[in-house]
Amino acid sequence: MLSYLEEVEAFFIGLVRRGLALRPSDVAVVQDWEARGVPLEVVRRGIETGLARFLASANPRDPMPVSLKWFRADVEREFEVHQRALAQGVLPVVQNGPCPPSRDLQAEAVAILAARVEAASSEAESSLLSRAIGRIRDAAKAGNVAEELLAVDDELAAAVVASSPALAARVEAVVRAAQGRGLGPAAVASIRRAQTRAAATELGYKSLVASLLEGEEMACRCRGAGYH
Repeated sequence: MLSYLEEVEAFFIGLVRRGLALRPSDVAVVQDWEARGVPLEVVRRGIETGLARFLASANPRDPMPVSLKWFRADVEREFEVHQRALAQGVLPVVQNGPCPPSRDLQAEAVAILAARVEAASSEAESSLLSRAIGRIRDAAKAGNVAEELLAVDDELAAAVVASSPALAARVEAVVRAAQGRGLGPAAVASIRRAQTRAAATELGYKSLVASLLEGEEMACRCRGAGYH
């Protein structure tokens, strides 16, 4: 079984395809993440997001970032969102720590999606959202609602981007840039997901996780003001 450092090192080097080991300065960055309890999945997602951001704006001749320090801000942003989600019970705890408050994620997510069905502007959009509701309900029976929320978000974000030829083309351009730089299939798929999420946000798509967090924050403000 690989250590935390070895996991990050293998993922990062496999993604950028440069070097055989992390630089000493990058090892210190990884050790800091581990000491603070940053989950490996959060580190991976932050690096993927940062690489997608680089590919979207870089000149084809610009060298790939080869230091984890370049991605540190992206990982920190992902970790901040992750901590909020943990504290509010939107995501499961995957490391030692206090349990989050109990929430009925199925009911909350279904309510959000049902409202979107009512506001849908087309039969196709309504059908896609209705299928998402079914998936969330099925996931609740299997006990993995939080994981399914992320998968549903990816599918809905992709559908939103597909409705905009310009942004869909931009996503594909970033994917081609990743392929042109020799990134492997898994890395390219990660880049596509990250770039699709960013493009969907530009079009006004609010992820289910973001909506759940917003709903909890509103409830907290109301409770604090004395409304129940």
